[in-house]
Amino acid sequence: MDKINKIDFFVGVFLTSIIKSTKTTPSLFDETDESKKVVFETNRGLFNIYIKYSTNKEIGKLNKKGQRRTYWDISFTDRDLEKLGKFYESDSINFVSIICTNKKLTETKIVILDLDKVLTYLRNTPMGKQKRISIFRYGKENKFNYKGTGCSDKESQIANADFLTYFE
Repeated sequence: MDKINKIDFFVGVFLTSIIKSTKTTPSLFDETDESKKVVFETNRGLFNIYIKYSTNKEIGKLNKKGQRRTYWDISFTDRDLEKLGKFYESDSINFVSIICTNKKLTETKIVILDLDKVLTYLRNTPMGKQKRISIFRYGKENKFNYKGTGCSDKESQIANADFLTYFE
């Protein structure tokens, strides 16, 4: 039997949620050791999803409302960026899904990101800096924000905390 990679576990989390919610039959494709591609169709259309994960949950400072910032930084290699650049399917709704959890895997969130925004952030990474997407929220907000390296919070995009709303 082949070794089970961490990404396979996280893709299983995503697929289980999609199958339970939409009653669809997804197709899974290998991308890299740390990413996968999933394709499925619902009544909202055909979806093309690039999946990555992070187990590096960080707890940050309090905001003015007294809510603590929770965030994950997801690194992208040049190979990831090359794959994402070729990932777009014109007949599909294209997303990047990040499975965010802690090291013990006891708190898992699935965040859906716009592929075009992710590519823009990664391609505009300042020279000499690591390509990454930061996902964050304060307290138990019903949204996540995401941004690229070198971007301010004001330049971030919003992702709904209930990821299934993108597919149902």
